[in-house]
Amino acid sequence: MKEWRRLQTASAATAVVAVPDRVQHAASSAVAALWAEAQELANESLNVAQAAWESERTEAESVIGRITGDGNPFDAWGNGNYAVNIPHAMSVVDKSERIDSILYCADASNDPIIGQPSRVFENVDMLTKAAGASEKPYYLMSTRSGVMNRKQIDGMRDAGLVFIGGTRQGLGALDRMGRWSAGLQPVRAGATRQPQLADALKVGRTINEFDAKRLLATYRIPITQEQRVTTAAEATAAARALGYPVVLKALSDSIAHKTELGLVAVNLKNDEEMARAYAQLHERLEKLEPRPADAAFLVQEFVADGIEVFAGVSRDPDFGLSLAFGMGGIAIDVVRDFALRMLPLRDGDAEIMIAETRGAALLGAVRGRPASDVKSLATCLYALADFAWHHAALISEIDLNPIKVLPENRGCVVVDALIVTQPEDNK
Repeated sequence: MKEWRRLQTASAATAVVAVPDRVQHAASSAVAALWAEAQELANESLNVAQAAWESERTEAESVIGRITGDGNPFDAWGNGNYAVNIPHAMSVVDKSERIDSILYCADASNDPIIGQPSRVFENVDMLTKAAGASEKPYYLMSTRSGVMNRKQIDGMRDAGLVFIGGTRQGLGALDRMGRWSAGLQPVRAGATRQPQLADALKVGRTINEFDAKRLLATYRIPITQEQRVTTAAEATAAARALGYPVVLKALSDSIAHKTELGLVAVNLKNDEEMARAYAQLHERLEKLEPRPADAAFLVQEFVADGIEVFAGVSRDPDFGLSLAFGMGGIAIDVVRDFALRMLPLRDGDAEIMIAETRGAALLGAVRGRPASDVKSLATCLYALADFAWHHAALISEIDLNPIKVLPENRGCVVVDALIVTQPEDNK
């Protein structure tokens, strides 16, 4: 496995090949022509879009008056004639080929009513009239989740329209509806099934980190370099072989969460620190009641760099296996920032899941730090999904936390892993 990891991260050797001048010139000319054509097409597309918006803006301003700001006709009071301006703005965007749906944002509440009481119901009346004459969907949205006016909700519902609450929640709901209406992408072909793993997964149990990673690695899920040891001397030898700094962990099928029990020591820099950490963890392990019969230790490379994320698979009694992804580490239960998909994954699911999380911005270039290797992270999620789906009848839960996402072109690596198999009577 160590050699496999070395090959995965090795840089390709540079090969120098003499290219005839005529071939270089032809290639350069072809690339230049292709680039010029691409620029021309892009400019043409932008010019068409700009011309369309200028035409719509002119039509809107013919009634509303001058539109300022970002050019949103719903946000332009213009001449101040609300009863004329808003319906006219709706008619302009309704005719636009660039706009697929219309969302009117206006806050209202039951008590007290925000703004003029009559306006609460005028909004609903204008929307229902515009929607009745259009093939596009119309929505009314309050920016604050849970703060709505009951009569507005009833009026929209009676007209067959939807009132949505909360900017993030509401726009997120529209985003999901849009994706749903576009139809599902095809199910991925996935990796080649590895039938030899079935025997290792048949016994209903929790599979410790070391063994779990060996199973996951058969699906090319990148894992840390590490060695299983049972004595202090073996731990020191393993640390020297891996190279300091290292991490020392207790290892057992019976210990699912090592950190809570104080059974993890990180960033050990030399033999003295290793000896001290081994003695402490060994003492804590001996005090467990009952002491795990399979107790051992894991010496692991210390991965200092990277953004921590998690990925997991869980089983719903009605819907089967689902994949979760989000920001990881010890804050996972506090932040609760994650995306979900049912298995098997479809084309593009992993990339979309990553982008859906609020923490996705941390994977980009932030404050001088280079962007993370999101491509390798997506590949890791697909591999995890394939592993789980190919052994769906045997899997109860999989937890990869954390996964360290390294800077671009350096990949990602699973630092900790856990597999829980199905009890025999549930298979």
